[in-house]
Amino acid sequence: MTPLSKIEEKSTPVSTVARSPHVLPTTERLSTARLLLVFYSLAIVVFVGAMDIVAMTVALPSIATDFQGSSSLYAWIPSSYLFAQCVTAPIWGRFSGFWGRKPPLLAASALAFIASLLTALAVNSPMPIVARTLHGVGTSGSLVLANLCQILPCIAAAFITIAVILKIDTKKIPFAAGVRSVDWLGIALISAGTTLFLVGLQSGGTLAPWSSLLPIALIVLGTLCLIAFGLAQWRVSARPLIPPSVFTQRSNAAALLVCFPILGTTSLQSGIWSLPLAIPFSVFCVGTGAFIKRTGHYVSVVRVGLGAMTLGCALFTTLIDVQDWARIACFQILAAVGIGLKFYAPLLALQAHLEPAVVAAGTSAFQFVRMLANAMSLVIGQSILQNAVGSQSGALRAAGVPGSVVSRMSGGDPVTVAEEIITGQRLGMSAAQAASVLSAVNFGFQRMWVFYAAVSGVSLLASFAISHAKQPDSAVAVTERQQREHEVGGGGSGRNSLD
Repeated sequence: MTPLSKIEEKSTPVSTVARSPHVLPTTERLSTARLLLVFYSLAIVVFVGAMDIVAMTVALPSIATDFQGSSSLYAWIPSSYLFAQCVTAPIWGRFSGFWGRKPPLLAASALAFIASLLTALAVNSPMPIVARTLHGVGTSGSLVLANLCQILPCIAAAFITIAVILKIDTKKIPFAAGVRSVDWLGIALISAGTTLFLVGLQSGGTLAPWSSLLPIALIVLGTLCLIAFGLAQWRVSARPLIPPSVFTQRSNAAALLVCFPILGTTSLQSGIWSLPLAIPFSVFCVGTGAFIKRTGHYVSVVRVGLGAMTLGCALFTTLIDVQDWARIACFQILAAVGIGLKFYAPLLALQAHLEPAVVAAGTSAFQFVRMLANAMSLVIGQSILQNAVGSQSGALRAAGVPGSVVSRMSGGDPVTVAEEIITGQRLGMSAAQAASVLSAVNFGFQRMWVFYAAVSGVSLLASFAISHAKQPDSAVAVTERQQREHEVGGGGSGRNSLD
């Protein structure tokens, strides 16, 4: 039986010139046309996910209404996607390490296509939840956000362009050898731990009270499984999903911590008014990449971005239940600037401190922590909203709000009640009583934004633990210099460009 390490040595293309041990192998320089096509094939995959920022978020209330779902459906549809995405992110990273980037990317795109089709064919509330779970598994492989059924042609185009255009050297590792080398114990522990922990958080206050056995048992068991996963990666696994070296440096841990972070409009109007968030976010994401490429400074970008995001979240707490569009747009722009600045910079900070051999696993760890934070943020935010609204039950009763409405407000359905009032359903209340209900919901959102501002502030403090490391030249650039020196020197010196 041939060891996997020997297979990898035989299958790794080696340049004819001397290579630095820190430079990944590169066999050829892409032509400009091929480079543009490769960039297009990857960009269209990102575009498919980016559409969800404007589409899925604002359409979720309408989806829940069509299926006659309560506020819990608002949470379970995105939560199911985030849970699956979080659980499978490290697994996809390890698979790509064994079989190359292209096969897993194709499999992930195909899975996302199937899941989008199932979402389009949903006829009841469980179907979109199941489809979004499958979608989370697929999109975690391509590291993009989820998609709606309306963008199936984009997913098909992404799949075709990846299959035809994207050319990546794939390790010639037999499938059986790769399967034997997968850390199945780590997969089982991280899947069980993450699922139990997140479902426990989601079930508290919705399926069962927080003081009941169900959420407590799920959270405790999930935490124990995650602790066991960490111990297994440290002591047991020969090829761990997340190498312990990713967490040993202070800068790496800080970079991972940094990434842990009702107005009565239609879906179309909500999408339009979210453009002040989406457009600056996209612009600053692109601008940040260009700035870091030119200057090499990423630590300051992370800190400025976190500062802007913290200020934006703090300003959101001042919004009231009145359509003050100027303030809403300005606050969104400020938050978008912060999010755009720090969206990719923490990943660069992490990769700058990693050895090339563990960059893929480190990136998977980064995505796992970010997705776990997203899922926890959704669940915790919903819990804060429900508890804050529930604390207003006494004031609502004193204002004469019917008991049935108060029960719905404190029982996990405040957003649905607010939507019904906004659409003209008074629910047996006077205008003043309806206004008091909307004020209670707005109070809940304010408390939720206080929490997010606090978390963002903690991340800002953690960013000061990130140290700067000089970004090495790309493998292509180093290989080009080596080839030029090899040609000039006649191939006899064997001197590389990093000497």
